[in-house]
This record gives sequence, structure tokens and C-alpha cells, in this order.
Amino acid sequence: MTKKRVANSEQQTAIAHQGGVLLSAGAGSGKTFVLVEHLIYLLTEFDERNGHLEKLLLEKKLKTFLSSIVYMTFTNKAASELESRIKQKISPCDDSYFWSLVAKNIDSLNITTIDGFCYKIINAGMLAGIAPITNIMDNLGLSYKIKKLFRLWQSKAQEKRKYPQEEIDRIDYFAEQIIESLAAIFADPISRSFWEDPMRKKLSLQIIIEEIFKLHNLNYPLYEKIKLSDYAAYQNKAWYKAVEKLNELKNKLSDFNQKSFEYIREEIFGVRCYRTKNDNLPVMDAAIDDFEIIRNFLKKHQEDFFAYFSERDLFTSWEEMVDEIYNFISKHYLLLPGATFADLEYLTWKALDDQDNVKRVGQRFSYFVIDEFQDTSSIQYEIIKKIIRNDMSRLFCVGDLKQAIYGFRGGELAVFNSCSQEIGRYLSLRNNYRSDKGVIDFNNSLFDFCLQKGQEYEGHDSLAVTFEKQHFPEEKEEKNSTGACYRQQINVSDYLGAEKKVAAADLGQVEANALLDVIKQRRQQNAKESIAVLYARTTHARVLVELLKREKIPFVAQIKVEFGEDPVVEIFRLLLEYYQAQKHSLERGQKKYEMGTKFFLANYLKIIKISITDRWLEQITKRFVAEVDSLGLAAAFNQYLFSAGISNPHYRDNIKVVFSIISSANEEVEECWQLLNTIGDKKYSTEYHYQSSEASEDSDSDNTEIPVQIMTVHASKGLEFDHVFLASIHSNGHQLPKSSWFGKLPGSFRWKKNYNKGSAYKSPRYILENELAKYKDFSESKRLFYVACTRAIKTVNWTDIYFENRAQIVGKNSWINALRLWESEKNITPERLSASIANFSFKTISDSRRPPFFLNNGSGICARENESATSFLAITSEVSVTRLATLISCPFKFYLQNICTIEEDELPFFAELSEEKRVGGMEDNALGSSAARGISLHEAISFALKNEMRPEEDKRAKLSAADQLSLQWIIECLKEKLISKNYQIISEMPFKFPLYGLMVNGVPDLILRPIDSIKMPLEIWDFKSGRHDIKGEKSYWFQLQLYAYATYMLGYLDKSEKVSLILSYLGEQKNLEITLDFAALSTHLLGHLRALENLSQKERSHCPVCLFQSICKK
Repeated sequence: MTKKRVANSEQQTAIAHQGGVLLSAGAGSGKTFVLVEHLIYLLTEFDERNGHLEKLLLEKKLKTFLSSIVYMTFTNKAASELESRIKQKISPCDDSYFWSLVAKNIDSLNITTIDGFCYKIINAGMLAGIAPITNIMDNLGLSYKIKKLFRLWQSKAQEKRKYPQEEIDRIDYFAEQIIESLAAIFADPISRSFWEDPMRKKLSLQIIIEEIFKLHNLNYPLYEKIKLSDYAAYQNKAWYKAVEKLNELKNKLSDFNQKSFEYIREEIFGVRCYRTKNDNLPVMDAAIDDFEIIRNFLKKHQEDFFAYFSERDLFTSWEEMVDEIYNFISKHYLLLPGATFADLEYLTWKALDDQDNVKRVGQRFSYFVIDEFQDTSSIQYEIIKKIIRNDMSRLFCVGDLKQAIYGFRGGELAVFNSCSQEIGRYLSLRNNYRSDKGVIDFNNSLFDFCLQKGQEYEGHDSLAVTFEKQHFPEEKEEKNSTGACYRQQINVSDYLGAEKKVAAADLGQVEANALLDVIKQRRQQNAKESIAVLYARTTHARVLVELLKREKIPFVAQIKVEFGEDPVVEIFRLLLEYYQAQKHSLERGQKKYEMGTKFFLANYLKIIKISITDRWLEQITKRFVAEVDSLGLAAAFNQYLFSAGISNPHYRDNIKVVFSIISSANEEVEECWQLLNTIGDKKYSTEYHYQSSEASEDSDSDNTEIPVQIMTVHASKGLEFDHVFLASIHSNGHQLPKSSWFGKLPGSFRWKKNYNKGSAYKSPRYILENELAKYKDFSESKRLFYVACTRAIKTVNWTDIYFENRAQIVGKNSWINALRLWESEKNITPERLSASIANFSFKTISDSRRPPFFLNNGSGICARENESATSFLAITSEVSVTRLATLISCPFKFYLQNICTIEEDELPFFAELSEEKRVGGMEDNALGSSAARGISLHEAISFALKNEMRPEEDKRAKLSAADQLSLQWIIECLKEKLISKNYQIISEMPFKFPLYGLMVNGVPDLILRPIDSIKMPLEIWDFKSGRHDIKGEKSYWFQLQLYAYATYMLGYLDKSEKVSLILSYLGEQKNLEITLDFAALSTHLLGHLRALENLSQKERSHCPVCLFQSICKK
């Protein structure tokens, strides 16, 4: 193992246990370190119990032990990071046999997300009643599926004539909104559980009213009347009348119905409230506060309640119809293909009601370690509890309530609080190793103040979490203990003169200009210190991005891009229009339409700076039409981008949605086109990289500047930066009203009396859900604020905007309000940042829509200048070296395997093929034994390479006599090179590298990297256990060339240096070697990759040994 870092006392307690622990781990407290060390502790205990066992039995038991442990993270990124940390900790070079064994079998450990875990147990057949699920769809596919089922319900409702036509028309009028709302329900397992639960459907109006006013933090219980007899002397006071009315109101609310509501409208709404003032009776003032809260709420929703009571038959009919639509879709949901990750959770949760399923899964997985537990949903928690059968000793949960920021994904504080009551031990990590002392003190003071505050940072928040202050570690050197928080105050009136007021939309522009000035100051002080500008939402980030570009400051920005703005998506839409026009071009008018579509496509490509000749555009566009029919829509579009030479760094986002559309529409062109037109205003999040040309030229120097990071606070989770800038804090408390037609609760919806006019009413449960969301969202916003500030190592910075000495704000729940109140109440004056926005005017950056970032400077997409140049994007997903090498065997086979994703083991074997044709005369068992021999020989060589060319005797003994001779021969070949210490040995290390727009991965057998690259070239070896095969050799050299290209791309070689490729035939004890420079290598690769331009091409000589010929049209 790698050298052990010493844990402090609180970390050691969190590491050394066998489960039954809930660990509260604050920001920067070493949580990941604890998670890794806990595994080491468990393995150490395992070794003590089992170290005496015979080697084979020990390894078998170790694999079973590792496979029974599940490390569950919140995101795939976190899972990858944790896996990397664990593998770094466990080194295969350790002298201990046991830890070498752990390193060898560490992949048996389950490191996954809850979705990945559900996917695994479903497809492993561990949940009876659930068929394997391989087609995972995104939310776009889900919406399309819901739409199909909704339309099916409509047609059946029309046939049955169960509802009056007017009601059917009403539903049809709001079809798109209803479909969107239903998709949101099916995308959330908790919502589905609510709608499936008959008890939740019986939530009465009385209970709804009580739940609503629990959220409002009333001073007195809702139905408790105020005892006025003690205040008879004040009965002539105005405030006394208000309290009398409060008692009447409480009486009516205790039996809330149409009659009581009408009384409240007539007798209560008009009552004016007065405080006791000179009478100085705080008890009565508190009662009057309650009266105002209750009355104002009922007054706000009087139209909703009035419609609910007066149109009860219509409301009930609408409620029944909504319920029927949901039940119909739920019943038929699994009949259509495709499932989301939310479906995996929901189906697993339901399936674990079966005790046989629980037993199967529980026996397979015995111990769960759950990271980011504060963001766990109730459904996810119930899944785990069912598996462990409520045995909390099989559970180790790690999280921080103050960082619970994923309520919109189902995360619930109640889960964390419930677990703290059910689990055996509750531990805390209070030391913060990330931040300087000044930052820790700032965060302790600010959030001790604001986390408990209610709406608008006043009163008390009933949903607030308990705040635990963090400590600066005693063993850490204290730096920068003062000056950790900086406020930059801007008085806009100093610059605007005649301007009378600052509009809300202008605040983001003022702030962006001020931030720019301070960022420049920070970078002048030290350009190598990291800076992050954090937004709750990146709505205003584009303004700052434009300013940074203008100043040529490098940055990486997380931005939202509308699909309608994305050139790749727009090209796809235009191609679909052209396809439809060309397929229906018999009539003259349609022919004109075809020509018009081609004109728009050509001009759009020019607008986005894609230089392509008319002749080549004509050729590849017509080929697209032909290939849609032969290869399918997805492959044809990939091929079009490739042929046009379009490089697209955002393919993970835009191509993903294009493929989702194609999949959802079953590759039907017209359906794709219709679906595409519904998502134009929807957005995806992507990273936008900007580096000035000056910075690019200096990229290899020691003075390289660290780009400014612009991102959401959610994206910053788990990261740290020297300087954090809080952005858009004057308006991030402004909440937009909920607009969806259905809520999470059954019976939660909006409805209308007349579908084509008038405002929509809210059902009582919809009102309750809105109120709950308002309070939950505010509470979560404060925790998001905490996460933002705790990313800082050295400083937290913000801008405070004034106009004519009046503090500017949009929505008092905004973070700037908390900062101002904190400064006032705590009598704190943060450090001042001098800033100038003298060159700023509101005309600097127009608030109107600007062209997409893609069109500005080539940072989005680009293309080759003509069809003879080279730029490759034939496929957009990651591909392995081995898979890419099938291009050499047969381009069409590559298409079938990598575009159609058909595997050889899915194909039938062909009795009509003679064994001689298929495997060159070898029998099946010989072929199988040959593959096994190759694996054993490779393992023996790999072990020898990692152990100073000393083969493991056990591995050597298992080899045949011929293979032992081969092993000895290759050891002798390599020994002299390796003993000389002139090479760095890189054996079977995974590579991932870019190749002309593709992302390629693979594991080369051996790389010998010279210490002195001037005297000797880098060598790449490929070991072949079979006989010298001239036909197959072309593919082998191609793979070696790909690995050679990787060494250049990953910095192992300078492009001025050469590389040697060695094909080693072990059985014949023969090495073939070629040496190439970068230019020659590029020429070879480009020649092979040309096959991507025509994936319908077939290599006939490969057909006799190809298992795809049953589906290959000859």
C-alpha cells in the first residue's frame, strides 16, 4: 500500500468500526480519506481472521468479501473519484502477499450509484418479476413515451364516451402541459409512490389546511383560541377587535367548508389589524401576527377555494379524469420499451416487498457504505433498509446536513434525521483541513446566524438544520487568519448620472462588470491561484463570460445552451426536412420545397463558418438520404458530420439528445422531426472553454495562468478554490411561481372552468405542495449558500450594489440580504475591495438575445476547409482500440458492432460454415484452449515485468512446455533493456486519448519509455501467442499505431521524436519492428481511418470467418 497518512482522533473513530455508524462530515473534513481508510480497516480485519488460509482459498474468500461490500455515491463522477482513490491507496507492488491479492481483486468491490446498483441487481436476475432492462432512456425519451400513452388514453376515452366531449376537449387543450407534468411524476420515484398509495389520495381538506399553517410558524396552535377575558379592559381598542375576529377565524377553520369559507370572505377579509403599541402587550401582538398570516393566505387563494366549493362537481370530474389518466399510463407503462434510472429505483423498491427477493439480494450484499447521505431520498433509504432487513449494523452513512442541496432530486432531510435515531452511533468530523482559519471563522459566524432564519431572513425556519461549527485543526499551520471575506460595494448612481433607477435585469450586468475588475486584481496578485465564480443559477453568467473574453482572460464556464441554438441539432433538423422533401419530390411544388431546404442548409453552414463546396455539400447530403435507408438515421447523421468535417466538442450533450430523439421515434424521420421541434427552447448544460491566443502560445511555460472557473454551486460540490466569488446574489432569492399542471401529490393539479378562457385554479393539495416547496426551497437555498462559501481556501468575495445609497435587491430571500443583515446584527465590517466600473454602461452588453457562443470564435464547432482535408467524427461515443481495429477487417462489421451495437455472442453459429473456414482448421476446443493459453501467457509476462523479470512459479507451472519456452525467450529479450534501468516500464496501463474527434481507450501490452529519448526511441510492444498471420497482421500494426499516437497526445513523446513498434510472435520467437516519426504515423492512421467515410463497404476476404454474415446483405 501507499504510505499511510495519519488520521486525527475523530477520523480514527470514524474509520475503525464494523458498521452501525452515521458520520456527519463537514466541508473539508477529510471525508473521502475516511471512506478509503475504512475499507483498509475492514480488509485488515479480514486478513487477521483469514490470513492463515491456503492461498487459493484465501483469494476466493477475499473476492466474496469484497463483492459483498457496496460503496454507494451520489454521482458517477464521485464513484470514479472514490475508485481512483482506493486503487491509489492499494498498490500491487506492496511486499505483502495479502495486499497484492487485494490489489488484484479490488475490482470485485462494488463502487456505484444507487441507480447503478439497481441496474446491477435487476439485470443479474436477482429481482423476480422484473425482466432485464438494457434500454435506458433519458427524460426526452420518457416524455415521448408518456405522450404515446396519453394519446392512447385519449383515443380509448373517445371510444367509450365516458366523459362529456367538453371535458375531453378541455384535457386535449392542455395536453402538452399535462404530458410534461406526468413525465415529471414518472421521473421521480417518490412522486410515483405518492400517486400509487391509496391512503395519500384520501388526504382531506381539513388536514391540508392544518399542514399548510404548520409551515407558517404560527405563535399559537391553529385551533387554540385567545383568552380575551383577561383583557376586558381593552375591549374598545382596535387591536382587541382584531383578536376577536381571530378567535372567530380559528373557529371556522376547525370545520373548514363552503359555509365557513363564505363567512371568512364576508367577515374576516376586510378586518384591519392594529398592534397594541402603547398598551405594550407582546402576547396580543403575536396573536395579531397570526391573524394576519392566516387571513392573508386565505385571501390570496380565495378564488381557488371559491371555485373548489362552488364548482365541486366539475372539480371532482376533473380529479377523477386526472386520476384515470395516471392509472392508465401506470398500467401500460412497462408495455412500451425503455426505462429511466428513476424507473430502476422505483421497480427495485416495489420488488423488494417480496421477501424472496430481499433474501437473494441481502445474501449477496452484506455491507453498505453510503456517501453524501444527506441527499438520499426516502425511496433510496427504504431500498437499503429492506435489503439489510433493518439491521443497521450493516450500514455506514456519511454526509452533512448543511450540504443537503439536492431536494429537487428527491433528497430529504427527514431521511438523515430518521437514520440518526435508528442507527447505533452518531459521529462528527468538525476539523476543516481545506480552508484558512479566517474563512472558517467567517462561515461559522455567517451561517450560525442565517441557517436558522425564516423567510426573508427573519423569524425562525421550521425546516432549518442544526448548525455545527467547524474547527481549524490544531496540527495545521495558521495562515491568513484575517481578511478572509471581502465586500466590494458599488454605488451605481456614481456612474449613471441621470438614470433614475436600476432595473432588476441590470443588476447582473453591474455585478459582472464589478466582478471583472476584482478578478483582474486577484490575477495580478497571483495568476496561479484558482478563482471560482459561483452562481445558484447561471442565468447571468453569459454577461461575465463576454467580459472575460473581451479582456482575453482564460476561463472555463458552465453554461446553458438551447438546443435550438446548437448548430449540430439545427443541422440535423434541416437534414430531416431535406430528407422528407427529397422523398416526396414528385410534384413541382415539393421539388421547390426540396431546393429551398437545400438552400437553407447551405446558408446555415456558411453562417456557422462551415466552409464546404457546393459540389461536396450536394454529394454528402444526397448520400445522407441514401444512408438513412441502408444504415439507419443515427449512423447516417454521424456519417454526414464526419463527411462535412465537423468537429463538435459538445457531442456528449447535443449528439446525445439527437440520438435520444432518434431512439424515441424508432428512427422514423417524420416522428423525429416533430419531436425535435418540441425541444428547441430546452437547454443542456455544457462547459465552454476559452483561452486567448497569447495564452495558447505560452501554454508550455511555467507561467501558464489557471483559467477562471464559472459554474453553479451544485457543480462545485466536492471542489475547492483559493478565491470564491459569489455571483447573482441580489436576485437568487426571487422565486418564479410554479406553472406545472400536476404536482407530486395525487389530487395536486391546476384546473379551469372553461378551457379556452379564464385563469387556472389550484386544487387544495396543489396549494399545499406550493407552500411546502416555498419553505423547502428557501431552506435549501441557505444550504446552497453554505456550500458556496465552504469551497473557499483563502477568501470569499461578493459585490454589494447600491443606487443613490439605497441597497438593491430582487427578492428578500436573496443571499445579499443575509450578508447585509449578518453584518448589521453581528456588527461586522468585512474587508473592502476597491473596484472601478467607470467604463461601464448598460449599453455595454445588450440584454437582448445574442448569437450562440458557437458562432463567436470557433470555440463551438469547426470544420475542414475542403473535402480533401482531414477531420474525423464518424462515431461520437468512446471506442476501444480493439473495436476500432475492426475497421481493418471490414468497415461494415465495424458499423454492425459499434453503431448497431451487435455483439458476436448474440449471433447464431452457422452450421454451414466448415471449421476450416471459420478457425483455419482448428477445432472449437482447440480454439478455446488457444485463447486460454494466450491469457495465461500474457498474465505470466505481465507479472514478470512488474517483478524485475522474475516469473511467478505458479503461473509458469500452469503453462505448457511450449509456452514456458516462449516465456523464457521474451524474458531474455527484455531483460537486458530492463536491467539497464534505461527505460521506464509501463505494463498494461489503461490509456484514453483523443483521435481526430473520437475518444479512444485501450491497454497496450508494454511500453518502454526511455530515460534519454534522444539516444533511443520509445518502444511499444504487442505480444501474440499465436502463429505469424499475415492477414491479421495489418490489424495488429494498426493497434500499435493507435497506441503510438496516444503516446504523442498524452505527452510521453515530443512530436519531433520517433517511436518503435514491435510485434512479438511468442510461439515463433520472432519480433517484427518498425520505426515511425509523427508525420509518417499520422499518414498511416489517416489512411486507415478513411474507411470511416464509407461504413457500408465490405471486405469480402473476411466473410468466411465472420459471424455477422447471417445479417450481412452480400
